[in-house]
Amino acid sequence: MRIQLKVVLFAILFSAQAFAEQTLLFYPYFPGMRLERGNSQNLEIRSVFTSGVGILVDKWYGSVESGQFEDSNSEGNVSIKRNYQDLSLWGGYSLHEVNSWNVLGQVGVGLFKERVKTRVGGISDSDTSEEKSLFGLGVEALYSESSKIWTVSVGGRFYWGEGLDPNPQPGIYLKLGFQL
Repeated sequence: MRIQLKVVLFAILFSAQAFAEQTLLFYPYFPGMRLERGNSQNLEIRSVFTSGVGILVDKWYGSVESGQFEDSNSEGNVSIKRNYQDLSLWGGYSLHEVNSWNVLGQVGVGLFKERVKTRVGGISDSDTSEEKSLFGLGVEALYSESSKIWTVSVGGRFYWGEGLDPNPQPGIYLKLGFQL
């Protein structure tokens, strides 16, 4: 009985210590860019607007992020407007740490969907895709110092998913946020 009590007390103290060493990260908005094949079949840069929350515990990192962008083309009486949205969960591990900088290797999984609105003359049609799987690999340099209220990071990712062109789709981002 005493051994079980000691194990329970040790687990509580260890959990409290781990909780005290975690850093919560809030990114209300961060810009990014992805390279995507456009209607003209040329590669084009898309500005992606993302927000998210994350946690940093020792060498481990996790975040939930939501991104979106709009793309529109028009020529004469024909216009096409596309809206892209994704929701993803990212996990990472600190590969290298220097001062308050962490270089994180990341793996992500999520869902995305697209809505396309086509207008020809006075007739319009709207089509929304089903949710599709999204996978990713990335590297991020994260600055997080406990005495500061802000955090910054820069990174690059490759995204894989049904219908992405090119597949994988490269992207970069700059995160500016707050930490607790």
